Amino acid sequence: MNQARKTFIVIIAAFTVFRLWYVQSGILDLAADEAQYWDWSRNLDLSYYSKGPLIAWLIGFFTRLGGDTVLFVRLGAVLCALGTSIIFYRLVWRMTGRENIALYAATALQVIPLFSAGGVLMTIDPPLVFLWALAIYALCLVFFDDRKGWWYLFGICLGLGLLAKYSMAYVVLGLLFFLVFSKTHRHWLGRKEPYLALLLGGVIFSPVIYWNARHGWVAARHVAGQVPDVEKAGISLSLLGEFVGSQAGILSPLVFIGIIYGLYAAARQGFKHRNEAMLFLFSFSGTILITMTLLSAKGKVQANWAAPAYFTAGVATAVAIGRLETSARLRGFLIAALSLSMLMSTVIYNTDMVRALGVPWNPKNDPTSRLKGWQELGEAASEVRRSMGTEERTFVLSDRYQISSEMAFYMDGQPHTYCVNLGRRMNQFDIWGGLNEQKGKDAVLVVTGTGYFPAELKESFDRYEQARTVTITRTGRELHHYTIFKCYGFRGFETKETGRY
Repeated sequence: MNQARKTFIVIIAAFTVFRLWYVQSGILDLAADEAQYWDWSRNLDLSYYSKGPLIAWLIGFFTRLGGDTVLFVRLGAVLCALGTSIIFYRLVWRMTGRENIALYAATALQVIPLFSAGGVLMTIDPPLVFLWALAIYALCLVFFDDRKGWWYLFGICLGLGLLAKYSMAYVVLGLLFFLVFSKTHRHWLGRKEPYLALLLGGVIFSPVIYWNARHGWVAARHVAGQVPDVEKAGISLSLLGEFVGSQAGILSPLVFIGIIYGLYAAARQGFKHRNEAMLFLFSFSGTILITMTLLSAKGKVQANWAAPAYFTAGVATAVAIGRLETSARLRGFLIAALSLSMLMSTVIYNTDMVRALGVPWNPKNDPTSRLKGWQELGEAASEVRRSMGTEERTFVLSDRYQISSEMAFYMDGQPHTYCVNLGRRMNQFDIWGGLNEQKGKDAVLVVTGTGYFPAELKESFDRYEQARTVTITRTGRELHHYTIFKCYGFRGFETKETGRY
């Protein structure tokens, strides 16, 4: 084993141990989506309202292994980051033939803000990016090592990736682009293996199709409502600028510049000089990023939608920079990019430290503030529930899935919770239903704001009273206000269909 590989093992082990420590430290509560996916994992199914089932299956596996704690909810994110790092290292090594470049690139990957957050938060993106990376690696072996059996690993990754997030389908777009423009590998369009791989992926994904067919195609309706309307007249420069700015933010500005250079170099080498490896890397990054950028001129595109493309773009950038002549200017840029990324990632991990140093950053403008206060609110709601007597006759209710999911995790006993629809768009709680089965019971109602009882619920209870308000603060500033009500004698509630998905 050479020195570069030994160093990589030490570095990746150190980052993995750090992420495990960070998750265990409890600095950040579960995000609302993490709590929601954990709640799904208690009710394992073939699919769910807005996402495929893989996130719930993974969380369910780890929590059944170690318990319903923050550590085991997020353990999958840490392991996906580890797996993605190993594949990234091997792919850069394969494309450059130089392990020292693979070492530098894989180390830089660890401190990019997007990857830093994805290494500790168990959203749908960590498993998606890992499966994307493995799919790309399988295709690399097919095209450049002539190992056609790896088509089937690609098919498996495609199917599992779709179970994680539907945007895994972009890998098919990249594959088609590559095969059309590659003179050397275009013959695969006439071979059976690619089609068998796609069929295999479709079979793995089929439970989601079956589930959606049984539930009115809610996922398809939800996704359709999220995609920008490309037929809408005109373009929005503000939304376009917002998307581009968000990409610079999640990567760090200098890394973003490096990625743009890497994509340019990949396109130039791939099309002008017929470099098949660079064409391959551009196909699975540039195509997706260009598509996302064009869509952002038509409507809102979330910052993380392009996340898997940055894996391949990162490899392309490492290859392109590895071919440049070493100079003081290049070294200076790389050191500055790495330092800025490390600083931004450090801030992400502990934003309170920044304020402690005297930087005037309002916590309300801090995205991690959404991961604060849930445990405190859960403890307060638990106290109210205990004060109402028999907990078996008292259910927990909110009008927002975020609160219902967080209370399910952070309240004593991790109770089954409900989310009443007062005019919001649909969510998984509506599919589960069961609220009207609680007729005759009492309820703990948790809502946002101070002292506001939803007018739509006033006829649903014999009586209600305000129990307490909870104000979540951070470094002396008020962030969120919640009100907890004691509600007695639930009469039922008739949900009005909003048609919103």
